[in-house]
Amino acid sequence: MTPVSFLGLVLCRRLAVEHQDILRKVKDFRIQSAVCTLEADREVVEGNVAAFIQCLGLASQDDSAEHALEIFNSLVRERVPGALQHSLGRLGLRYQTVASMSCVFLLRPFDTVNAYLQGERQFNSIVGEVVGSWTLGLATIPLAVAGVLYIAADRPAQRLGFNTFTAMLFSKHAVFMLLVFGSWYVCNISIEKARKRTVWIALCASIVAVLTVATAYVYLRPSMHHVQKNSIGGLSERLQDGQTADRDAAREADVHAPEPRVQWV
Repeated sequence: MTPVSFLGLVLCRRLAVEHQDILRKVKDFRIQSAVCTLEADREVVEGNVAAFIQCLGLASQDDSAEHALEIFNSLVRERVPGALQHSLGRLGLRYQTVASMSCVFLLRPFDTVNAYLQGERQFNSIVGEVVGSWTLGLATIPLAVAGVLYIAADRPAQRLGFNTFTAMLFSKHAVFMLLVFGSWYVCNISIEKARKRTVWIALCASIVAVLTVATAYVYLRPSMHHVQKNSIGGLSERLQDGQTADRDAAREADVHAPEPRVQWV
């Protein structure tokens, strides 16, 4: 388990580095510095973006193209980080993604259900198996992945190797894994004890509650970058209003259009 965990740390570090790099590029975004496949097309592309900003009413027709581009840059820096975080999560992976990878553990209780139907297990065995397996799949593993991503994101520019930084990184990772999976192991032990003595139920419930709250806090707590659900400058509304106006104008033109005269010979 430990070698696989350390390998996961290395892979997650690459993911975390890419995630941090994306956020950094968005934070410092300037369309003037963007790479253009054909440099001759840059003027056309920037002109279209400037016209787009002016069409939205975010810049007047009298403003220069450079001013319109700066407004576009500000919009990207303001709104794209929140959209990226909504899509990728604060740490690079959303809870739904991690939980879907560990959902295989949610099926483990069905073996116990089958044994119960055959009269080989008691009902409390099913309850214990459900609590243990679902806590592992929905809380413990997602919390472990979040912790690994957080640890892996430390000093992304620093290379791994035979140095103090790598030793500290792996040490923090090992301690965190012991805490997370150690708590889950204690939870399973308390489940086994609770089948015989109900006094252990409180400890089991407390551990499950702590793991659940910690997972919810890591993945679901409010972000610093709020996603603005309305489109840029009300683009959708503007387009709909424009289409409605065009239809009304066309209908009005059809009403007032003179009827064609047919001359019979």
